[in-house]
Amino acid sequence: MGHDADAHNRCTGVPYPAPMGLWPHATGGLPEGTMRAGHETVLILDFGSQFTQLIARRVREHGVYCEIRPCTELPPAPDAVDPGLVGLILSGGPSSVNDADAPPFDERWLDLGLPVLGICYGMQLLARHSGGEVCRADRREYGPA
Repeated sequence: MGHDADAHNRCTGVPYPAPMGLWPHATGGLPEGTMRAGHETVLILDFGSQFTQLIARRVREHGVYCEIRPCTELPPAPDAVDPGLVGLILSGGPSSVNDADAPPFDERWLDLGLPVLGICYGMQLLARHSGGEVCRADRREYGPA
């Protein structure tokens, strides 16, 4: 079964095959402090979600360049934020913010003045950061993809 280059181009906005540097998850990321020049960029901080790649695809389908970064990524200094960075998505994951081994998160990301969308674990981080309490449910919702 061959690759449908036309479908790839429609879905991602990136020509097939993708030039080096346009797929951070495949090439090890772009050089420190750079994003795709001239484009709005949304960063996804990945906390282990089963759906991170799907989220990135959906953002790209709306014509917005998107990069997936590990949750351990440090935020830029407030005066060094790339002007093309227009939003941040905190992905979900199998952990709870109450777990002793919960993934790390540098809350300085929230001081950059960017719109932030928290999904599952990311929403727990936002709730806790805002003074909310995250309580254990009777049943966990994370399961097989």
